[in-house]
Amino acid sequence: MANDETKPEPKPEDAPAVDSPGADMHKVRQTQLYVLVGSIVLDVGLLLLSGYLLWKHGVKLEMEKLLITATIFAALSGLGPAVALSVLWPRGGEHHFAGMRRTQYGYNVVFGCRLLFGMLAIGNVIIAQYGPPHFDWTSDKVFTLNSASVNLVKSLEKPVKFVALYPRGSQPGRQLETLFDLYENETDNVTHDFVDRFEDKIRSEEVFKQFPDAKQADPVVIITYGAGEKPDYRVVKHSEIFPPATASGFDMREVETEFKGEDALTSGIAQLTKAQKTNVYFTTGHGELSIEKSDARADDGIGIIKERMEGQGITVGEIDLAQKEVPKDANVLVIAGPKTPLFPEEVQKVKDFLSGGGRLVAMFDTGTEMRGSAQTGLESLLGEYNVAVKDNLAIDQASNFRHPARLLVLPGATRTSHSIIDDLKEERILMELAREVSAKTPEPPPGMPGQPPPPSGPYKADSLLSTVPGTLPFTNEPISWAEGNYKERNVEPGGEEDTAGPVSLAVAVSRNDGSAPDPHMGMPGAPPPRQNTTPLLVVFGDASFASNHWVNQLPTNSDLFLNSVNWLRGRLELIGIQPKTKKSLRLTLDDRKYYRMIFMPTGIMLAGLIGLAGGVWVIRHRF
Repeated sequence: MANDETKPEPKPEDAPAVDSPGADMHKVRQTQLYVLVGSIVLDVGLLLLSGYLLWKHGVKLEMEKLLITATIFAALSGLGPAVALSVLWPRGGEHHFAGMRRTQYGYNVVFGCRLLFGMLAIGNVIIAQYGPPHFDWTSDKVFTLNSASVNLVKSLEKPVKFVALYPRGSQPGRQLETLFDLYENETDNVTHDFVDRFEDKIRSEEVFKQFPDAKQADPVVIITYGAGEKPDYRVVKHSEIFPPATASGFDMREVETEFKGEDALTSGIAQLTKAQKTNVYFTTGHGELSIEKSDARADDGIGIIKERMEGQGITVGEIDLAQKEVPKDANVLVIAGPKTPLFPEEVQKVKDFLSGGGRLVAMFDTGTEMRGSAQTGLESLLGEYNVAVKDNLAIDQASNFRHPARLLVLPGATRTSHSIIDDLKEERILMELAREVSAKTPEPPPGMPGQPPPPSGPYKADSLLSTVPGTLPFTNEPISWAEGNYKERNVEPGGEEDTAGPVSLAVAVSRNDGSAPDPHMGMPGAPPPRQNTTPLLVVFGDASFASNHWVNQLPTNSDLFLNSVNWLRGRLELIGIQPKTKKSLRLTLDDRKYYRMIFMPTGIMLAGLIGLAGGVWVIRHRF
């Protein structure tokens, strides 16, 4: 018979000792408290150390740099305590101690905000130190200087200072200060100052005493060039910077305002940087473009470009070569699209002018635009300078504008490079009924096939503009060519008198004055010696591109002409895209339309948010 024996239950005193849950939670809470207090003490200590360093060494910093440095210190000082809090914080008590949980989460939020501000401050410092001075996403590039202004201020040999007699906080003052900052971002040679004529009487009187021309009814901007008590200066009037606003629209409620600050200031600097004046004369008597016509719609006037030239300190005049000699003070002669041939004595005067050191800009029209003959009488003279002017019509089937002979030309389309067009390679030039103007190619020696052509003399002709090369897809028909039978309205490629594309439309001619001294000459791998050249003339196969009509529609056309003149007169720092007028449109509304425009979008957004929140609440409570 089996004996049923039961094991005696262990006595409580024999069981292993186990801490109660309450005791464990107490230890966790105590550890959390120690870690939290230690992290806060470490955080406060690092903040005090950062404050001491700023107090000891931050007095030399500017206010903006001081604030950025303080923000970085405040963010980085919390990095150590946050790491300690994350590593040493015991797990398991979050659900039991609500106060500790809120404290931990609150500290994490505070540190996260501080770290975010610190990262933004560090990013701001990096961008300010190594990044571009600003970003401009406006359509009119309001906060970007044009290349001509940049080239000019970077070439300054003396300091330039703008003194604006405007209240700094006014709307014109703010616009001017933004423009001054753009100039100062490009060079250390430009500074600015504001003098309030009404609030600061003492300084105003000092300015008027030093610059008497500045004492006018309207506020002005004084441009000084050079140091010392009596620097060269120019006074820019208020009307030159802020022209009167004009009303537009059928109900006259749209007001268009213009800001010509960059144009006025850049022109003022250009006039001060060189005391030597440039005189440019336009020929008359053969139907050339007239400098006296400034109407924007006039296709026979060139007055808009004349005004731009005068803004750069160029003296512009007219000369009838049939009656007078070329003036002795003439630097550049412009022949802008003659409609009848020049007389032989006039051509001789042009030749003598070039031989005497003058410069020439010649612009030709096609035979359909001229009165009778397509010859101007200048062809043989330009041939002596390696320029060939042909009687044909440039056609481009890819880059035309509403007409095969109205071309939107891309400077540098054939990878040419020249200081006149280097800044225009992303722009377009509009030409209408242009003829071919190219560098003259010398003939090879007779009986010597395959031999290189003989040197063409001391003159070098570079193509500036040309049509698009290549063929059309699927047809192998050339994209561009020069049509020789254009007078018969037979515009088809492949004719005997045609010239295959790309067709050169403008050339610049310079004289080779020999090699410049090169200290690396003869060394292995040394580049060829740089050539010294002298600008002589620029020839265009079209004159209408410089007329008021096309310049008003495409301002880059005037840039091309001005760059050519500045290249000829040796002012390379003025070459580039010229400053444009910044326009803004202000719409005037009555009270009802104003409040409707303000409150209707706001009401729609609020209704949408309320509807979205209500939908979320209904869905969550239903399911």
